[in-house]
Amino acid sequence: MDNNVNNTNNIQSQEQAPVVPTPAPAQPAATAQPQAQAVQNIEQPQVQMTNVQQPPVVDEKKALKKQILFRWLGLAGIVIVVIIFFTFFYENKGPAKMTDAKSVTRAYFYSAIDSKYTDLYDYIYKPDNSFINSNDFNEYLANDKFYSDVQNSKIVSITEMYDTETNKKFDVVLKKDGKSTTYSVELVKDGANEWHVVVDDFYLKDWKIEIPSGAKLYINDAEVGTNLIRERKNNRDVYVLPAIATSSRTFKVVTLFGEIEKEIYVAGSNSGEILVPSVTDEKVVTEALESLKKIWNNMYTDYSDGKDVNSIKSKYFDDNVSLDNVKKYYNTGFDKISNKGNKNYLNKDIVMDSIIIDPKKDNLIESNDIIEIHFGYKITYLVDYIYNAATDSKEYMTRYSSIKLRKTDASYKIYEVTDEKLFNYLKYITKEYK
Repeated sequence: MDNNVNNTNNIQSQEQAPVVPTPAPAQPAATAQPQAQAVQNIEQPQVQMTNVQQPPVVDEKKALKKQILFRWLGLAGIVIVVIIFFTFFYENKGPAKMTDAKSVTRAYFYSAIDSKYTDLYDYIYKPDNSFINSNDFNEYLANDKFYSDVQNSKIVSITEMYDTETNKKFDVVLKKDGKSTTYSVELVKDGANEWHVVVDDFYLKDWKIEIPSGAKLYINDAEVGTNLIRERKNNRDVYVLPAIATSSRTFKVVTLFGEIEKEIYVAGSNSGEILVPSVTDEKVVTEALESLKKIWNNMYTDYSDGKDVNSIKSKYFDDNVSLDNVKKYYNTGFDKISNKGNKNYLNKDIVMDSIIIDPKKDNLIESNDIIEIHFGYKITYLVDYIYNAATDSKEYMTRYSSIKLRKTDASYKIYEVTDEKLFNYLKYITKEYK
Protein backbone atom coordinates (compact mmCIF):
# COMPACT_ATOMS: atom_id res chain seq x y z
CA MET A 1 0.00 0.00 0.00
CA ASP A 2 2.91 2.49 0.92
CA ASN A 3 4.72 1.87 -2.32
CA ASN A 4 1.67 2.85 -4.25
CA VAL A 5 1.29 6.13 -2.37
CA ASN A 6 4.95 7.05 -2.91
CA ASN A 7 4.65 6.39 -6.59
CA THR A 8 1.67 8.71 -6.74
CA ASN A 9 3.59 11.50 -4.98
CA ASN A 10 6.49 11.09 -7.33
CA ILE A 11 4.19 11.51 -10.35
CA GLN A 12 2.71 14.68 -8.89
CA SER A 13 6.22 16.13 -8.13
CA GLN A 14 7.33 15.52 -11.66
CA GLU A 15 4.33 17.40 -13.07
CA GLN A 16 5.15 20.49 -10.90
CA ALA A 17 8.97 20.63 -11.47
CA PRO A 18 10.49 22.98 -14.06
CA VAL A 19 11.69 21.57 -17.33
CA VAL A 20 15.34 20.49 -17.30
CA PRO A 21 17.27 21.56 -20.38
CA THR A 22 18.55 18.09 -20.98
CA PRO A 23 15.50 15.97 -21.76
CA ALA A 24 15.10 12.69 -20.01
CA PRO A 25 14.61 9.55 -22.09
CA ALA A 26 10.98 9.19 -23.15
CA GLN A 27 9.01 6.64 -21.17
CA PRO A 28 6.80 4.33 -23.14
CA ALA A 29 3.10 4.84 -22.63
CA ALA A 30 2.80 1.33 -21.41
CA THR A 31 4.81 2.29 -18.27
CA ALA A 32 2.40 4.97 -17.18
CA GLN A 33 -0.78 3.00 -17.76
CA PRO A 34 -0.13 0.32 -15.20
CA GLN A 35 0.47 3.00 -12.62
CA ALA A 36 -2.78 4.76 -13.40
CA GLN A 37 -4.56 1.44 -13.43
CA ALA A 38 -2.99 0.63 -10.12
CA VAL A 39 -4.60 3.77 -8.67
CA GLN A 40 -7.93 2.64 -9.96
CA ASN A 41 -7.37 -0.76 -8.38
CA ILE A 42 -7.15 0.97 -5.05
CA GLU A 43 -10.57 2.48 -5.59
CA GLN A 44 -12.20 -0.48 -7.50
CA PRO A 45 -10.39 -3.69 -6.64
CA GLN A 46 -12.86 -5.80 -8.62
CA VAL A 47 -11.59 -4.51 -12.01
CA GLN A 48 -8.62 -6.40 -13.40
CA MET A 49 -5.63 -4.68 -14.83
CA THR A 50 -5.09 -5.05 -18.58
CA ASN A 51 -3.07 -3.45 -21.22
CA VAL A 52 -5.36 -4.73 -24.17
CA GLN A 53 -8.20 -2.51 -25.46
CA GLN A 54 -11.62 -4.37 -25.36
CA PRO A 55 -13.55 -4.62 -28.72
CA PRO A 56 -17.02 -3.01 -29.04
CA VAL A 57 -19.04 -6.20 -28.39
CA VAL A 58 -22.47 -4.53 -28.42
CA ASP A 59 -21.97 -2.96 -31.85
CA GLU A 60 -20.90 -6.25 -33.42
CA LYS A 61 -24.05 -8.04 -32.13
CA LYS A 62 -26.25 -5.33 -33.55
CA ALA A 63 -24.54 -5.61 -36.90
CA LEU A 64 -24.94 -9.40 -36.90
CA LYS A 65 -28.67 -9.12 -36.13
CA LYS A 66 -29.13 -6.65 -38.95
CA GLN A 67 -27.28 -8.97 -41.31
CA ILE A 68 -29.50 -11.93 -40.36
CA LEU A 69 -32.63 -9.79 -40.67
CA PHE A 70 -31.68 -8.62 -44.15
CA ARG A 71 -31.00 -12.21 -45.22
CA TRP A 72 -34.44 -13.34 -44.01
CA LEU A 73 -36.12 -10.41 -45.69
CA GLY A 74 -34.34 -11.27 -48.91
CA LEU A 75 -35.39 -14.89 -48.68
CA ALA A 76 -39.00 -13.91 -47.94
CA GLY A 77 -38.97 -11.65 -50.96
CA ILE A 78 -37.80 -14.49 -53.18
CA VAL A 79 -40.59 -16.73 -51.87
CA ILE A 80 -43.18 -14.05 -52.57
CA VAL A 81 -41.91 -13.63 -56.11
CA VAL A 82 -42.02 -17.40 -56.68
CA ILE A 83 -45.60 -17.55 -55.36
CA ILE A 84 -46.68 -14.71 -57.61
CA PHE A 85 -44.99 -16.38 -60.58
CA PHE A 86 -46.66 -19.75 -60.02
CA THR A 87 -49.99 -18.06 -59.34
CA PHE A 88 -50.19 -15.78 -62.34
CA PHE A 89 -47.65 -16.92 -64.90
CA TYR A 90 -46.67 -20.58 -64.47
CA GLU A 91 -48.83 -23.31 -66.06
CA ASN A 92 -48.69 -26.44 -63.91
CA LYS A 93 -48.77 -29.23 -66.48
CA GLY A 94 -47.53 -31.96 -64.19
CA PRO A 95 -49.41 -35.16 -63.27
CA ALA A 96 -52.66 -34.70 -61.39
CA LYS A 97 -53.16 -35.43 -57.75
CA MET A 98 -55.96 -37.92 -58.26
CA THR A 99 -57.54 -37.26 -54.87
CA ASP A 100 -57.93 -33.58 -55.80
CA ALA A 101 -60.77 -33.01 -58.28
CA LYS A 102 -59.53 -29.61 -59.39
CA SER A 103 -56.03 -30.97 -59.99
CA VAL A 104 -57.50 -33.75 -62.15
CA THR A 105 -59.57 -31.20 -64.09
CA ARG A 106 -56.52 -29.04 -64.75
CA ALA A 107 -54.38 -32.01 -65.81
CA TYR A 108 -57.14 -33.35 -68.05
CA PHE A 109 -57.47 -30.06 -69.94
CA TYR A 110 -53.72 -29.61 -70.28
CA SER A 111 -53.48 -33.13 -71.68
CA ALA A 112 -56.19 -32.26 -74.19
CA ILE A 113 -54.52 -28.96 -75.05
CA ASP A 114 -51.16 -30.68 -75.60
CA SER A 115 -52.69 -33.74 -77.36
CA LYS A 116 -51.39 -36.14 -74.71
CA TYR A 117 -54.08 -38.71 -75.36
CA THR A 118 -52.49 -41.45 -73.27
CA ASP A 119 -52.72 -39.21 -70.23
CA LEU A 120 -56.30 -38.30 -71.14
CA TYR A 121 -57.36 -41.92 -71.01
CA ASP A 122 -55.90 -42.23 -67.49
CA TYR A 123 -58.03 -39.31 -66.30
CA ILE A 124 -61.42 -40.46 -67.63
CA TYR A 125 -63.91 -42.42 -65.56
CA LYS A 126 -64.22 -46.11 -66.44
CA PRO A 127 -67.03 -47.97 -64.64
CA ASP A 128 -66.23 -51.26 -62.95
CA ASN A 129 -66.49 -54.30 -65.24
CA SER A 130 -66.39 -52.05 -68.29
CA PHE A 131 -65.38 -53.18 -71.74
CA ILE A 132 -63.52 -50.13 -72.99
CA ASN A 133 -59.84 -49.60 -73.70
CA SER A 134 -57.42 -46.94 -74.88
CA ASN A 135 -57.91 -47.92 -78.52
CA ASP A 136 -61.64 -47.28 -78.20
CA PHE A 137 -60.92 -43.90 -76.65
CA ASN A 138 -58.40 -42.94 -79.33
CA GLU A 139 -60.92 -43.81 -82.02
CA TYR A 140 -63.44 -41.60 -80.26
CA LEU A 141 -60.95 -38.73 -79.99
CA ALA A 142 -60.27 -38.81 -83.70
CA ASN A 143 -63.92 -38.04 -84.38
CA ASP A 144 -64.73 -35.65 -81.55
CA LYS A 145 -64.59 -31.91 -82.25
CA PHE A 146 -63.87 -30.85 -78.67
CA TYR A 147 -60.32 -32.21 -78.63
CA SER A 148 -59.34 -30.49 -81.84
CA ASP A 149 -60.90 -27.20 -80.71
CA VAL A 150 -58.99 -26.96 -77.41
CA GLN A 151 -55.53 -27.66 -78.81
CA ASN A 152 -53.01 -24.89 -78.15
CA SER A 153 -55.42 -23.07 -75.80
CA LYS A 154 -54.58 -21.45 -72.47
CA ILE A 155 -56.43 -22.10 -69.24
CA VAL A 156 -57.82 -18.84 -67.88
CA SER A 157 -59.75 -20.14 -64.88
CA ILE A 158 -61.25 -23.24 -63.26
CA THR A 159 -64.35 -22.58 -61.16
CA GLU A 160 -66.15 -25.15 -59.04
CA MET A 161 -69.88 -25.11 -59.79
CA TYR A 162 -71.18 -27.78 -57.43
CA ASP A 163 -69.71 -30.24 -54.98
CA THR A 164 -71.01 -33.44 -53.39
CA GLU A 165 -69.21 -36.31 -51.74
CA THR A 166 -68.90 -38.28 -54.98
CA ASN A 167 -69.60 -35.72 -57.74
CA LYS A 168 -68.14 -32.37 -58.71
CA LYS A 169 -68.62 -30.00 -61.61
CA PHE A 170 -66.23 -27.33 -62.87
CA ASP A 171 -66.48 -24.58 -65.46
CA VAL A 172 -63.18 -24.22 -67.29
CA VAL A 173 -62.48 -21.08 -69.30
CA LEU A 174 -60.00 -21.52 -72.16
CA LYS A 175 -58.55 -18.81 -74.33
CA LYS A 176 -57.41 -19.37 -77.89
CA ASP A 177 -56.66 -16.80 -80.57
CA GLY A 178 -57.99 -14.06 -78.32
CA LYS A 179 -61.35 -15.78 -77.83
CA SER A 180 -62.52 -17.25 -74.52
CA THR A 181 -64.72 -20.35 -74.33
CA THR A 182 -66.26 -21.99 -71.26
CA TYR A 183 -66.44 -25.77 -70.96
CA SER A 184 -68.30 -27.67 -68.24
CA VAL A 185 -66.88 -30.92 -66.95
CA GLU A 186 -68.17 -33.42 -64.41
CA LEU A 187 -66.08 -35.66 -62.19
CA VAL A 188 -66.93 -38.69 -60.08
CA LYS A 189 -65.05 -40.33 -57.25
CA ASP A 190 -64.29 -44.02 -57.56
CA GLY A 191 -63.87 -46.66 -54.87
CA ALA A 192 -60.23 -45.67 -54.36
CA ASN A 193 -61.26 -42.07 -53.55
CA GLU A 194 -59.77 -40.87 -56.82
CA TRP A 195 -61.51 -38.38 -59.11
CA HIS A 196 -62.06 -39.00 -62.82
CA VAL A 197 -63.57 -36.96 -65.62
CA VAL A 198 -66.88 -38.27 -66.99
CA VAL A 199 -66.70 -38.81 -70.75
CA ASP A 200 -69.59 -41.20 -71.32
CA ASP A 201 -70.57 -40.48 -74.91
CA PHE A 202 -68.05 -42.93 -76.38
CA TYR A 203 -69.51 -45.98 -74.68
CA LEU A 204 -72.93 -47.48 -73.99
CA LYS A 205 -74.26 -48.10 -70.50
CA ASP A 206 -76.03 -51.31 -69.46
CA TRP A 207 -75.81 -52.96 -72.87
CA LYS A 208 -77.51 -56.37 -72.92
CA ILE A 209 -76.77 -59.65 -74.62
CA GLU A 210 -78.46 -63.05 -74.23
CA ILE A 211 -76.63 -66.35 -74.56
CA PRO A 212 -77.43 -69.98 -73.74
CA SER A 213 -77.64 -70.38 -69.97
CA GLY A 214 -74.59 -71.86 -68.31
CA ALA A 215 -72.39 -71.11 -71.31
CA LYS A 216 -69.26 -68.99 -71.01
CA LEU A 217 -69.15 -65.60 -72.70
CA TYR A 218 -65.98 -63.97 -74.03
CA ILE A 219 -65.55 -60.52 -75.54
CA ASN A 220 -62.34 -60.11 -77.52
CA ASP A 221 -61.02 -63.22 -75.73
CA ALA A 222 -61.69 -61.73 -72.28
CA GLU A 223 -64.07 -63.84 -70.20
CA VAL A 224 -67.13 -62.01 -68.92
CA GLY A 225 -67.86 -62.64 -65.26
CA THR A 226 -71.10 -64.39 -64.33
CA ASN A 227 -71.69 -61.59 -61.82
CA LEU A 228 -72.95 -59.56 -64.79
CA ILE A 229 -75.86 -61.98 -65.37
CA ARG A 230 -78.94 -59.98 -64.39
CA GLU A 231 -81.66 -62.38 -65.52
CA ARG A 232 -82.16 -66.00 -66.56
CA LYS A 233 -85.14 -66.82 -68.79
CA ASN A 234 -86.01 -69.55 -71.26
CA ASN A 235 -82.64 -71.23 -70.77
CA ARG A 236 -80.84 -67.99 -71.59
CA ASP A 237 -78.59 -65.84 -69.46
CA VAL A 238 -79.06 -62.10 -69.87
CA TYR A 239 -75.75 -60.26 -69.39
CA VAL A 240 -75.87 -56.54 -68.65
CA LEU A 241 -72.54 -54.84 -69.41
CA PRO A 242 -72.05 -51.63 -67.38
CA ALA A 243 -70.02 -49.97 -70.15
CA ILE A 244 -68.93 -51.08 -73.61
CA ALA A 245 -67.49 -48.95 -76.39
CA THR A 246 -69.47 -48.40 -79.55
CA SER A 247 -67.21 -50.39 -81.82
CA SER A 248 -66.83 -53.83 -83.35
CA ARG A 249 -66.33 -56.69 -80.89
CA THR A 250 -65.76 -60.42 -81.23
CA PHE A 251 -68.21 -62.35 -79.04
CA LYS A 252 -67.53 -65.99 -78.28
CA VAL A 253 -69.86 -68.48 -76.61
CA VAL A 254 -68.39 -71.72 -75.23
CA THR A 255 -70.66 -74.70 -74.38
CA LEU A 256 -70.42 -78.46 -73.99
CA PHE A 257 -71.34 -78.72 -77.68
CA GLY A 258 -68.48 -76.52 -78.82
CA GLU A 259 -67.94 -72.82 -79.30
CA ILE A 260 -68.93 -70.18 -81.79
CA GLU A 261 -67.66 -66.68 -82.52
CA LYS A 262 -69.60 -63.77 -83.94
CA GLU A 263 -68.52 -60.25 -84.85
CA ILE A 264 -70.99 -57.67 -83.54
CA TYR A 265 -70.83 -53.91 -83.92
CA VAL A 266 -72.01 -52.69 -80.54
CA ALA A 267 -74.62 -49.95 -80.85
CA GLY A 268 -77.58 -48.67 -78.89
CA SER A 269 -79.96 -50.17 -81.43
CA ASN A 270 -78.86 -53.75 -80.81
CA SER A 271 -78.86 -53.83 -77.02
CA GLY A 272 -80.54 -57.09 -76.11
CA GLU A 273 -78.77 -59.01 -78.84
CA ILE A 274 -79.64 -62.71 -78.68
CA LEU A 275 -76.68 -64.89 -79.42
CA VAL A 276 -77.92 -68.47 -79.68
CA PRO A 277 -75.27 -70.37 -81.59
CA SER A 278 -75.85 -73.38 -83.73
CA VAL A 279 -73.79 -76.54 -83.54
CA THR A 280 -71.18 -76.46 -86.26
CA ASP A 281 -69.54 -79.76 -85.39
CA GLU A 282 -71.38 -82.52 -87.26
CA LYS A 283 -69.92 -85.16 -84.97
CA VAL A 284 -71.65 -83.57 -81.98
CA VAL A 285 -75.04 -83.67 -83.73
CA THR A 286 -74.53 -87.23 -84.93
CA GLU A 287 -73.67 -88.36 -81.42
CA ALA A 288 -76.84 -86.75 -80.07
CA LEU A 289 -78.98 -88.33 -82.78
CA GLU A 290 -77.58 -91.78 -82.19
CA SER A 291 -78.42 -91.38 -78.51
CA LEU A 292 -81.96 -90.37 -79.43
CA LYS A 293 -82.40 -93.43 -81.68
CA LYS A 294 -81.23 -95.66 -78.85
CA ILE A 295 -83.64 -93.99 -76.40
CA TRP A 296 -86.60 -94.40 -78.77
CA ASN A 297 -85.92 -98.08 -79.48
CA ASN A 298 -85.28 -98.92 -75.82
CA MET A 299 -88.47 -97.16 -74.79
CA TYR A 300 -90.50 -99.19 -77.26
CA THR A 301 -88.88 -102.42 -76.06
CA ASP A 302 -89.72 -101.50 -72.45
CA TYR A 303 -93.27 -100.71 -73.55
CA SER A 304 -93.53 -104.09 -75.24
CA ASP A 305 -92.25 -105.73 -72.08
CA GLY A 306 -94.83 -103.89 -69.97
CA LYS A 307 -92.36 -101.80 -67.93
CA ASP A 308 -93.82 -99.26 -65.50
CA VAL A 309 -93.92 -95.62 -66.63
CA ASN A 310 -92.14 -94.37 -63.50
CA SER A 311 -89.01 -96.32 -64.34
CA ILE A 312 -89.24 -95.01 -67.89
CA LYS A 313 -89.31 -91.39 -66.76
CA SER A 314 -86.15 -91.51 -64.67
CA LYS A 315 -84.37 -93.60 -67.27
CA TYR A 316 -85.00 -91.57 -70.43
CA PHE A 317 -86.44 -88.16 -69.48
CA ASP A 318 -85.07 -85.08 -67.80
CA ASP A 319 -86.72 -83.72 -64.65
CA ASN A 320 -88.07 -80.92 -66.82
CA VAL A 321 -90.62 -83.37 -68.32
CA SER A 322 -93.65 -84.10 -66.17
CA LEU A 323 -94.87 -87.62 -65.43
CA ASP A 324 -98.18 -86.87 -67.16
CA ASN A 325 -96.37 -86.01 -70.36
CA VAL A 326 -94.25 -89.15 -70.11
CA LYS A 327 -97.44 -91.20 -69.83
CA LYS A 328 -98.75 -89.43 -72.92
CA TYR A 329 -95.65 -90.30 -74.95
CA TYR A 330 -95.05 -93.75 -73.50
CA ASN A 331 -98.46 -95.29 -72.92
CA THR A 332 -100.87 -93.40 -75.14
CA GLY A 333 -98.33 -92.74 -77.88
CA PHE A 334 -96.97 -96.27 -78.26
CA ASP A 335 -100.47 -97.71 -77.97
CA LYS A 336 -101.39 -95.67 -81.01
CA ILE A 337 -98.24 -96.58 -82.95
CA SER A 338 -98.84 -100.26 -82.27
CA ASN A 339 -102.45 -99.86 -83.37
CA LYS A 340 -103.44 -101.53 -80.11
CA GLY A 341 -107.14 -102.25 -79.89
CA ASN A 342 -107.59 -102.54 -83.64
CA LYS A 343 -109.32 -105.79 -84.53
CA ASN A 344 -107.98 -106.00 -88.05
CA TYR A 345 -104.16 -105.59 -87.75
CA LEU A 346 -101.36 -104.68 -85.40
CA ASN A 347 -98.01 -103.02 -85.98
CA LYS A 348 -95.20 -105.17 -84.67
CA ASP A 349 -91.42 -105.26 -84.61
CA ILE A 350 -91.32 -101.47 -84.66
CA VAL A 351 -87.77 -100.15 -84.92
CA MET A 352 -86.28 -96.73 -85.54
CA ASP A 353 -84.01 -97.98 -88.26
CA SER A 354 -81.99 -94.89 -89.07
CA ILE A 355 -81.71 -91.22 -88.19
CA ILE A 356 -80.13 -88.37 -90.18
CA ILE A 357 -79.38 -84.67 -89.79
CA ASP A 358 -81.98 -82.37 -91.32
CA PRO A 359 -79.88 -80.45 -93.85
CA LYS A 360 -82.31 -77.54 -94.07
CA LYS A 361 -82.35 -76.50 -90.43
CA ASP A 362 -79.82 -75.45 -87.82
CA ASN A 363 -79.29 -77.36 -84.62
CA LEU A 364 -79.37 -74.75 -81.91
CA ILE A 365 -77.61 -74.69 -78.57
CA GLU A 366 -80.27 -73.72 -76.05
CA SER A 367 -78.07 -73.86 -72.98
CA ASN A 368 -74.67 -75.07 -71.98
CA ASP A 369 -75.98 -78.67 -71.92
CA ILE A 370 -79.24 -78.52 -73.94
CA ILE A 371 -79.39 -78.84 -77.71
CA GLU A 372 -82.35 -78.61 -80.06
CA ILE A 373 -81.76 -80.94 -82.99
CA HIS A 374 -83.62 -81.27 -86.28
CA PHE A 375 -83.49 -84.63 -87.95
CA GLY A 376 -85.12 -87.17 -90.19
CA TYR A 377 -85.89 -90.69 -89.04
CA LYS A 378 -86.96 -93.95 -90.61
CA ILE A 379 -89.13 -96.50 -88.83
CA THR A 380 -89.55 -100.02 -90.14
CA TYR A 381 -92.30 -102.30 -88.87
CA LEU A 382 -94.40 -105.35 -89.62
CA VAL A 383 -98.11 -105.01 -90.38
CA ASP A 384 -99.67 -108.11 -88.85
CA TYR A 385 -103.14 -108.79 -90.22
CA ILE A 386 -105.06 -110.74 -87.61
CA TYR A 387 -107.36 -112.72 -89.89
CA ASN A 388 -105.14 -113.13 -92.92
CA ALA A 389 -101.47 -113.74 -92.25
CA ALA A 390 -100.82 -113.95 -95.95
CA THR A 391 -101.30 -110.24 -96.28
CA ASP A 392 -98.70 -109.36 -93.60
CA SER A 393 -96.19 -106.85 -94.95
CA LYS A 394 -92.99 -105.07 -94.04
CA GLU A 395 -93.42 -101.30 -94.17
CA TYR A 396 -91.42 -98.18 -93.39
CA MET A 397 -92.01 -94.49 -92.82
CA THR A 398 -89.70 -91.50 -93.12
CA ARG A 399 -90.39 -88.04 -91.76
CA TYR A 400 -88.65 -85.00 -90.27
CA SER A 401 -88.89 -84.06 -86.63
CA SER A 402 -87.17 -82.19 -83.82
CA ILE A 403 -86.48 -82.63 -80.11
CA LYS A 404 -84.50 -81.05 -77.27
CA LEU A 405 -81.94 -83.20 -75.48
CA ARG A 406 -79.92 -82.53 -72.34
CA LYS A 407 -76.37 -83.83 -72.27
CA THR A 408 -75.51 -85.83 -69.18
CA ASP A 409 -72.30 -87.40 -67.97
CA ALA A 410 -73.31 -90.73 -69.45
CA SER A 411 -75.23 -89.75 -72.56
CA TYR A 412 -78.42 -87.75 -73.26
CA LYS A 413 -81.93 -87.47 -71.87
CA ILE A 414 -85.07 -86.03 -73.42
CA TYR A 415 -85.45 -82.45 -72.19
CA GLU A 416 -88.49 -81.42 -74.21
CA VAL A 417 -90.63 -83.13 -76.85
CA THR A 418 -91.19 -80.50 -79.54
CA ASP A 419 -92.93 -82.94 -81.92
CA GLU A 420 -95.40 -85.33 -80.31
CA LYS A 421 -95.81 -87.29 -83.54
CA LEU A 422 -92.40 -88.73 -82.86
CA PHE A 423 -94.10 -91.03 -80.34
CA ASN A 424 -97.65 -91.45 -81.70
CA TYR A 425 -97.54 -91.39 -85.49
CA LEU A 426 -96.77 -94.29 -87.82
CA LYS A 427 -98.08 -94.54 -91.38
CA TYR A 428 -96.31 -96.19 -94.26
CA ILE A 429 -97.74 -93.66 -96.70
CA THR A 430 -95.61 -90.99 -95.06
CA LYS A 431 -92.31 -90.75 -96.80
CA GLU A 432 -90.88 -87.26 -96.46
CA TYR A 433 -87.49 -88.31 -97.75
CA LYS A 434 -85.98 -91.34 -99.38
